[in-house]
Amino acid sequence: MKTLKKVLVCIVSLLPLFNCGKSDALVEGPIPQNAAPQIENQEFTTAENIDETTLIGTIVITGANTNEVTYTITTNDNDLFTINETGALYLAPNKHLNYDVAQSHTITVEVSSGAKIASANITINVTNIADIYIAGVNNDYKPVVWKNGTITELPVPTDWRARKVDIHVSKKGDVYVIGEIYSQNQTRIILWKNEEATTLVYESKKARFPSICTDNEKVYATWREGIPGNIDPTANIILYKNGDRVNLTPGTITIADSRDISVFENEVYVTGYDDAIDGRREAVLWKNTTKIPLNNTTITPTTDLSSVAFSIFISDNGSKYIPFTEIERVAPQKFEHTLKLWQDGVVTTFSAQSETNGEVYPTSMFVANNNTYIVGYQYNNSFDENTSFLWKIEEGEIERTIFTNVKLNAVSVFDDDVYVLGSGKKFWKNGIEVSVEGLRIATALFIK
Repeated sequence: MKTLKKVLVCIVSLLPLFNCGKSDALVEGPIPQNAAPQIENQEFTTAENIDETTLIGTIVITGANTNEVTYTITTNDNDLFTINETGALYLAPNKHLNYDVAQSHTITVEVSSGAKIASANITINVTNIADIYIAGVNNDYKPVVWKNGTITELPVPTDWRARKVDIHVSKKGDVYVIGEIYSQNQTRIILWKNEEATTLVYESKKARFPSICTDNEKVYATWREGIPGNIDPTANIILYKNGDRVNLTPGTITIADSRDISVFENEVYVTGYDDAIDGRREAVLWKNTTKIPLNNTTITPTTDLSSVAFSIFISDNGSKYIPFTEIERVAPQKFEHTLKLWQDGVVTTFSAQSETNGEVYPTSMFVANNNTYIVGYQYNNSFDENTSFLWKIEEGEIERTIFTNVKLNAVSVFDDDVYVLGSGKKFWKNGIEVSVEGLRIATALFIK
């Protein structure tokens, strides 16, 4: 009987302990009306190509009922963002993010509940998205720009057609296109900025082969102009510097051509070719107005040798790369051609193929992730039967990929993706073919 009493006493004494698990004393009560809100600094990440319908993120607060507070952006970044009554953050209408301009934005958001106010800094990080621009001509031979699947025709005079078109997009996102347009035997050079046209060269100059680039929102371009009173292919090389013209071959009657242009730290680089001896073409680089021969093989009157350059690439650290072709005639209709790479004055050979019936021209190159990419084509007596090549040079090892029945005009790298542009209605991304609708001929590629 004493044992039973002890057990009952123990059970009764434990009951309050079990009841504590359900006790209202440990349950938080409702937040008082008009309680002081609390907000901490927060970060969100979004892509640069969003619009005003994409939710960037929702502001998190504590200490107050979310339905009793108001949200206000007190410090906005160029009025880029808006916030609604629930704290949801969006891009403002008609505004755009641009990774090249700013990789992040910081705003101040204030939350208030009656007279009680708190604020915090909100950081919006922007991720880079590949915008693919392709310039060329459509089936009516009008100049066009293809961007991420949307094609835009650029204005030209009635009955005029486009031939060579180049493109460059500034850091602010302005789209600059330069093109050679023609009507019968007349040609003009037109510059379009965001589709608005300006004529740079009229018919009397017989201008050809324009190229363009931008730097710090300034526009640079180059082209060749026929010399009045002389027969093609004699020409002057023109450098256009944000409205000013400079003749790179003054006072000479020369066989010359410019094919590409780039700018680094206010220095302008133009590549092409000039005649060296007896009208033989010699690959050259013009740095501002100074001409620099590229080939390390000396051309003599007894050497049936020539060279041409079509492209220049400048890396972020200022290294200059120019691929070019050295061509030696070894017999009638037979040539030996050697593909060379000029880098900051040092010349190396990256491909040599002998006794072919067509010259191989490296048309474009790009350096990224310690790899060098060069594309070029061999003309096989028909534009529909070109054989093209992609060379990848990695730690001295050269890998060559062959493309048949296409002319490769450009190569570019974005992140780890390699893009190669064909002259027809397609490009390749990491070797996978992508169709480009609305283009007849693609001439230039720009990715940002």
